[in-house]
Amino acid sequence: MDYKIKGIEGRKPSVTFLCTACNLKLHAPLSDAGSNTVCPTCSTPLQVPGTDELAKWQSWRGQEEDSIRSMQDVALADKQRQAQANRSMQAEMRENRIQRKKQAQLFEQTADGLGSHTRINRWLAQAVSKLNATLFIVYVVGCPLGGLVAGLVIGTSSVERIEGALIGLIGGAIVGLVAGVVYCGFIALLINMSNNLQLLADERR
Repeated sequence: MDYKIKGIEGRKPSVTFLCTACNLKLHAPLSDAGSNTVCPTCSTPLQVPGTDELAKWQSWRGQEEDSIRSMQDVALADKQRQAQANRSMQAEMRENRIQRKKQAQLFEQTADGLGSHTRINRWLAQAVSKLNATLFIVYVVGCPLGGLVAGLVIGTSSVERIEGALIGLIGGAIVGLVAGVVYCGFIALLINMSNNLQLLADERR
């Protein structure tokens, strides 16, 4: 019996064949190959052809389904690994936040636990630092004013007073600046050394 198979690579292939009695062209799904049927025109009993093609198509479809399932399994495994990696990363981030919080609490407890001696030393260092800055301003401003007043008082004539005032102003400015830098710089150095020693002492506790 002559027949043709159509759509063998699809999901619903069909077979076309002729009635052996009246040559009517008949159509049937390939899945019906090997089954008995009847010609609708002459009622001749027929058997749907294509059993070999049906066996090959079923084998091919089985391999295709196995391949699809394999790819689905691989995709599912990748998805599970990614989800596990995300959970691990989130757990690590939570642990890091907890550790930072504990460190901050420990730092606060350490700061709160400093003794009164340390607080007094820090307060004194700040007070001396402010006093030192005030003395520097006094030196820089007071010495030129003192020289200016002295020049005006010592001179007898107006010319001598003007010259004395200028000399006193310039000399006082130089003396005040040098004295302020030397004295206040020395005090600032001592304060800095004291702060560094206090920081080392706090770190050892």
